[in-house]
Amino acid sequence: MLDAIYHSDATIATSGQAIPGASADVSNNLTLLFDLGYDVTKAFSIQAMGGVPPKPTVTGERAVASLGDLGAVRFGPVFFTGLYHAPRWRGWRPYVGAGAVYAIILHDQDRAVSNLIVLNNWGFALEGGVERSVADHLQLFVDFKEAWLAVNAHGNLSGVVPVTARVILDPSIVGVGVKFRFR
Repeated sequence: MLDAIYHSDATIATSGQAIPGASADVSNNLTLLFDLGYDVTKAFSIQAMGGVPPKPTVTGERAVASLGDLGAVRFGPVFFTGLYHAPRWRGWRPYVGAGAVYAIILHDQDRAVSNLIVLNNWGFALEGGVERSVADHLQLFVDFKEAWLAVNAHGNLSGVVPVTARVILDPSIVGVGVKFRFR
């Protein structure tokens, strides 16, 4: 299970001019996750993590609050990280890591912004967590990732006024789950 808590902000412009005080909020999401990893050594592993694509809504704030929901986007965030696993302590094995995150935009949904197009983008991520073996090949884990990620979008307001935005997502990702290890 994954909870994505966005620390969002945006720069919004019409006809090439930034709208003073305009911003946006991205709704938080709860979804399912999966990860696939490979232990390179006992202390170092690589991992790819994804999940059921969330669909956050982007809502106008401050100077554009009257527009309400600007749009919604279904996207598939994928994390690629390298992890250092510390020695076990009382059955728990902590780990830390860093890597890249990629936002794959799967579907844009118009709201106040029509002809909405949101572009894929790369970002940076840090992570940390703990895991605990509960059976020979089964582990429980709690994981936290902090990502620095923004996307660019464009469309039209009222069907004719061109609008662009740089939407900062910067999600904090909290994951809890079960891990099965193949040996």
